[in-house]
Amino acid sequence: MQEVAAERICEDPFENPECEASDLFVNEIQCVGKGHGDDYLVQLAVGRCPRRCIHYVTPSQRAILEDLLGSVLRVPYDLAEASLLDSLISKAKFENDRYQKPKRKPRASTEYVDWL
Repeated sequence: MQEVAAERICEDPFENPECEASDLFVNEIQCVGKGHGDDYLVQLAVGRCPRRCIHYVTPSQRAILEDLLGSVLRVPYDLAEASLLDSLISKAKFENDRYQKPKRKPRASTEYVDWL
């Protein structure tokens, strides 16, 4: 079990999402709105965002994007980090749309079954 966890830590969450994208990330550089409360309003905001600054991401993607956003918002403003943020958001959107749940492995029976 530890080997699986170690492999997961080393993987790029933007290339291999660990789960479905259900967390929200708001790119505050582009956002002109205010925070949203309940789930319905969040869904409504995501669908109607005129600047497309609200994104569904995985938990590990959100952690990385929030750290990067924090460093982008600090003065002096770094254009390289801002462009990295945009490219990671684009990559996350592309890969998260391709995510498929892992298929269950068929159970192999070790017992002999006599049908007659």
